[in-house]
Amino acid sequence: MRIPKILPFRGRCVTAVLFFYVDFRLLVTECAVTISENFYQNVNKKTYKNKKKCVKLNKEKKMEIEMETGMLAIERKNEILAILQKEQRVLVSELSKRYDVTDETIRRDLEKLESEGYVKKTYGGAVLNQNTKVDMPLRIREKTNRSEKQIIAKLVADLIEEGDRIMLDASSTTLMIAKELKNKNKLTVITNSVEVLIELAGHEGIQVISTGGNLNETSLSLVGNAAQKVLNGYHVDKAVLSCKGIDIRNGLTDSNELDSDIKNVMYSCADTAVLAVDSSKFEHVSFVKTMQMKEGDILVTDRDLTKEWRAFLAERGVRLVVPEE
Repeated sequence: MRIPKILPFRGRCVTAVLFFYVDFRLLVTECAVTISENFYQNVNKKTYKNKKKCVKLNKEKKMEIEMETGMLAIERKNEILAILQKEQRVLVSELSKRYDVTDETIRRDLEKLESEGYVKKTYGGAVLNQNTKVDMPLRIREKTNRSEKQIIAKLVADLIEEGDRIMLDASSTTLMIAKELKNKNKLTVITNSVEVLIELAGHEGIQVISTGGNLNETSLSLVGNAAQKVLNGYHVDKAVLSCKGIDIRNGLTDSNELDSDIKNVMYSCADTAVLAVDSSKFEHVSFVKTMQMKEGDILVTDRDLTKEWRAFLAERGVRLVVPEE
């Protein structure tokens, strides 16, 4: 039997210290691992919470930007339509510089307007859709040919006498005329225009009667059988009407049947028809034939007409009113 070698006292101490050192390192390592795991768990939890918060904030910010951008896009498209109404064509490069946006943004605007039927895209831009059935929104038409319409409005207002009972259609021109009538007294105004109703509401001396009916959101007009029935119940001194186009052969024309029908009824209910037509609408034919001018009618426009037109009006017995030079 082999007797194990017994270490001297000094050797036993070194061995004990060595085992203690190893156990201590293992303990420290385990503690470090535990602390590290807890630390990273806490860090991950905070990171996750912060990430969720960032995602939420980014989402809210994105929605805010989209809402703001959407509003700007609507305003921009309306302005583009107004430019097209005046100039008939636009270029992507010019519009992108004007509004400080990318070409791609303008192309998207034009694509949207094309899908709504207002424009036709061309290489590098777009042109106004000449489809005679398309009716521009009233907000756009209000900004088009404003100076010409203001001239007409003043001329028409001079034709309206105190005590007159009149009908006003729902055109942008008659809206300007309504603004000129605010200084008149003892007037009765029957209209199918939402904007005219608002414009004249609350003015003493002016009684305002609404036709009621179905709302045409594009023109902000009240149309349909109910509106026609109300109109047929009245007889007035003057009916003030506008149109989308006028020429010698076809007379006054409009873009849709509903508005055209209302104007026809107003025309038949009045002793005198005052036709307020700016110069841009002459020699233009729209989709629906509304009426032919007859003796006793008054045609008001912003500039003098050709000899051919003057001869035609004289032959029909239509009075022409233009601004004095």
